[in-house]
Amino acid sequence: MRLLASTEGRPRGPAVKALVDVFKDPEGAVPPVVVEYGEGRKYDIIDGHHRVEAAKRVGLRCAPALLALFEDEEFDGVKFPEARP
Repeated sequence: MRLLASTEGRPRGPAVKALVDVFKDPEGAVPPVVVEYGEGRKYDIIDGHHRVEAAKRVGLRCAPALLALFEDEEFDGVKFPEARP
C-alpha cells in the first residue's frame, strides 16, 4: 500500500463499508486494483480507490493489483468490471 500515490480525499460511504466486510470474510473475494506507473517510485490507482481504502481500514499491508500498460489513446474506452460485495 505504501507504493500507491495518495489521492485527493478518501473514499467513504456504504461502498467502502461493504468492501471492509468482504475483506474480513475469509471467503470474500475482490477484484484486483488496477494501477499505472506514477511519479517517482509510486503507482497511481486507475480503478479500485474504494478497495484500497477498505483494505487499509482492515489493516492489510498489500492487496492484489494489475499494472496497466496503456498509452493514453489506448486507455480511452477501457472498461473495468465493478467490484460488488
